[in-house]
Order: sequence, then C-alpha cells, then structure tokens
Amino acid sequence: MTTVSFEMPEAATATLSVYDVTGKVVTVRNINAIKGLNSEIFTKDQLGVSGTCTTH
Repeated sequence: MTTVSFEMPEAATATLSVYDVTGKVVTVRNINAIKGLNSEIFTKDQLGVSGTCTTH
C-alpha cells in the first residue's frame, strides 16, 4: 500500500496522476480535494506495477 499526500490552498477538484519510471501513466484519479492536507491510498493491484513511481 502507498499513500500519496498533498496540500491544497482551497477546496477544489484535483487530478492526481501516477507515472512509472519511463513516464507512462499508470493511473489517474480525479479527487474532490479539501483545503489543507489530502491523502490518497493506492494498492499494488490498483497500480499494476511495482518499483518506483512518480506523481503529478
């Protein structure tokens, strides 16, 4: 399980994209984020990859 946390200056819809090391999009989530700290949990099965990933 991996948790991705991020801060939002105000409540808004946010798009969280996860990429593998080659730059390929692994998954995208549209989130109704709140003002302040937000967290999204991903499982290995949801990502479908192992190893290092990046978020944007």
